[in-house]
Amino acid sequence: MQNNKARSATIKATLLIALLAMIAVLAGCDQGEQTPNNPPVEQPVAPPAEPPVEPSATEPTVEPPVEPSAEKPQPLGQTMEIDGFMLRANVSRTDDLPDAMAQQYGISADPDLSLLNLVILENQSDQQDATVSAEVSAQYESLTGQLADIEMRTVEADGYVSYIGTLDTSSEHIFKILIKAQPANTDQVLEMEFEVQLDTHDTPYTE
Repeated sequence: MQNNKARSATIKATLLIALLAMIAVLAGCDQGEQTPNNPPVEQPVAPPAEPPVEPSATEPTVEPPVEPSAEKPQPLGQTMEIDGFMLRANVSRTDDLPDAMAQQYGISADPDLSLLNLVILENQSDQQDATVSAEVSAQYESLTGQLADIEMRTVEADGYVSYIGTLDTSSEHIFKILIKAQPANTDQVLEMEFEVQLDTHDTPYTE
């Protein structure tokens, strides 16, 4: 009877030791399968895109160069007020006239031909720049005193009256213009004279 109890106690102790050993083995296996908690790897962050740089309002802008236009010389002339009237006369090279004006006047471009243009205004008129009709004659005088008549003709357009005539300036570079005009319905004779000199660039000017 005592032998059976001792054997039963031995078996229980052996089973307990085997159970503890099995638990220890299992615990070791669990620890071997665990992986350390590595810190998360941070992904590189791209820098924020810079906004486009707009030009400052104060910065000067470079404009393309503007080539000068080849403008024709402007006619030069004389203005005179006499007894309530104003006479305006100028001389221009016919090859310097605008194409539209040359066609209107029926004048061909010629570097040796100049155009005399005369306008008579009435200062007492209520209408600004109101031109008047007149009997007009003109001459040009050389430095040697030789006189030559300028055939004047009337040009009317849109109620505007002017008088034009051409003169040969191929041999004369300095000359004097003499004009006589008698406005319509008056006994007045308006006289005007001025000197014209052609410079080395063939551009007429008056003194």
